[in-house]
Amino acid sequence: RESPAASALRDSNFARALRESKRCVVCVDARGDIADRAWCVSELAMASHFEVQVAVAFYNVLQLPAMEEKFHRLDIRQVRCTSHEDRMTLHKFLHTLGSADEVNAKIRGLLLGWTGEYSKKTPKLRALQELQQDILVATRSRKLGRLEEHKVAHAALMREFMEEVTANIIDETSKGPQCLEDEETPEMRLVRRAQRCDPELARMLKANIHEKSEQTLQAHEAAVKEAKAHEQTVQEAEDARREFEALRLGLHVELDHLREENTTLKGRVASLEAGEK
Repeated sequence: RESPAASALRDSNFARALRESKRCVVCVDARGDIADRAWCVSELAMASHFEVQVAVAFYNVLQLPAMEEKFHRLDIRQVRCTSHEDRMTLHKFLHTLGSADEVNAKIRGLLLGWTGEYSKKTPKLRALQELQQDILVATRSRKLGRLEEHKVAHAALMREFMEEVTANIIDETSKGPQCLEDEETPEMRLVRRAQRCDPELARMLKANIHEKSEQTLQAHEAAVKEAKAHEQTVQEAEDARREFEALRLGLHVELDHLREENTTLKGRVASLEAGEK
């Protein structure tokens, strides 16, 4: 049974506002502390539970690999909070959304999905990381001329990068990453309406949608598997054809060689016969 504190959190002003929202933007600081903070994790979990599309904006894109490692380790059982009472309330609330492993998987998937989007959509990321390394090397070697040059180049590229990222964030907030649906389906709108007045009914509706989606997914996976098997058969046939063609050419070369040897032998035999005469 849900505790009064967890129930109050579910009915809080933030939760009510979130239920009425279609999308929200989460800003991650330079250290990625969002993965360790109970309130931040709870709000992400709540957004996921209410089927609200989330866009994630990273302050320090150079730390994406480190943040990915931190997100992989995210665990709602280990999050921290200044107030012990708040931490216990949030912990109880998170467990009303599913098991710890289930909630962890949802939040990790959400955050890691966006680190992947950044890495995929920002080709300047590697150049920025290389410039950052150049700056560190120039600083340690006290090459002030090179240091200033790298800093200017880094600032210019960072400005371009952030403009590109900002455009992506604005665009992705309207449509979400690939793992989110571009448009809310009528079924999910019905779930959202039910969530406001009857969470149990909403869970039943979601389970029904999930079952239908699972059936569709299984059919799609079977079709993909069949297509891959066909593709493999075609590839094997092509490999066999190439192998046969290579063998045929090899035999032609060997046959030409034998013909040349035969002609040579015939010439020698004719010469020998002429000598005997």
